[in-house]
Amino acid sequence: MEQAFYQTNNDGFVKGGCFFAGANTKDGFVSYYDDIVKDSTADRIINIIGGPGTGKSRLLSTLASFAESVDMICERYFCSSDPGSLDAIKVYNPKNGRIFFACDATAPHPRPFSTPGAVTHIADLSRFWDACALRAKKDNILQLQDDKTKEYRNAYAFISCAGKILSEEYDLAMKNIKIEPMKKRAASLLKCGISDGGLLLLRPVDSISMIGRKRLNNHGFSAYKRMKAENICCSGYVFIKTLANLCKEKNMTAIVSPHPVCPDIFTDIYVPSCSLYVSVNDDETEKTVHCGRLVEKNDLLGMIKKTEKSYESLIDCAVECLGRAKEAHFLLDHLYGNAMDFRSKDEYEKAMVKVVSDIML
Repeated sequence: MEQAFYQTNNDGFVKGGCFFAGANTKDGFVSYYDDIVKDSTADRIINIIGGPGTGKSRLLSTLASFAESVDMICERYFCSSDPGSLDAIKVYNPKNGRIFFACDATAPHPRPFSTPGAVTHIADLSRFWDACALRAKKDNILQLQDDKTKEYRNAYAFISCAGKILSEEYDLAMKNIKIEPMKKRAASLLKCGISDGGLLLLRPVDSISMIGRKRLNNHGFSAYKRMKAENICCSGYVFIKTLANLCKEKNMTAIVSPHPVCPDIFTDIYVPSCSLYVSVNDDETEKTVHCGRLVEKNDLLGMIKKTEKSYESLIDCAVECLGRAKEAHFLLDHLYGNAMDFRSKDEYEKAMVKVVSDIML
């Protein structure tokens, strides 16, 4: 089986990896751009700016397709609110170690223009829109933006309440888990691993989005050992965090997936050096880590089951709000799209492919 993990310049790559670039969390929107790439390790970073519906995602998709057509490794990062849309790509050429990153740098996930010219460049798609046509739709645009903002504000209120419940469940579990046997079980899974830098890479695979709850499937990162962590009373979350902490102690790199609502809780972990993948969500695995046996249940199970219903109801309410925000979002896409000169923008895409080719090959 081909190894799915590549490491260079103190960074990690997952061949064909699909992740989210951010999350709608209990603390509002969180961007993971800083965890994905650093200016110091990239050969070129392109911040793409432009309004909704101006083709930012399409440009990213074109660049990703080109990179893969010439045998480069490409990770795709999708929008946590609109999972059908790309927010970023990260490209690695294993032949020369060069790294390229491009992202949607408009709100809510702007990326600093911190090393202008040296590393970071801007691709401004506003050059292809008809500003007069957009000014004529000013009132409509402002109203749709207000409608979208209102629904997001309501959604975040529900997500915040749900996050408090989950955080309390997790803290309660931590107080009632036999932690030493859990550490021993976690350590047994890492026996064959080796020290390889000790990086903790955050790569989200779940989101609370405008089209509901979405999860990306990276097929266990092609790991040889794939396991499901039983999550009775949040015990699976605790087990995965225990694995992550042990990796840090052993100087072993781990790729973890933060919970979409509570980013300090991990739902998945991949340890490349021992080809191990553990998830609380993966039902395709044959082996299960029975974490629930390590919980001093007492009245804990009943208490958490009651709060889980409240958590689920709050997330459902948040999804309803985001669904209404979707209507305004796609109307804005339509307005901006109608004002675009896509023929000229297509020519620009070809020029961008040439830029990437010159940098990476």
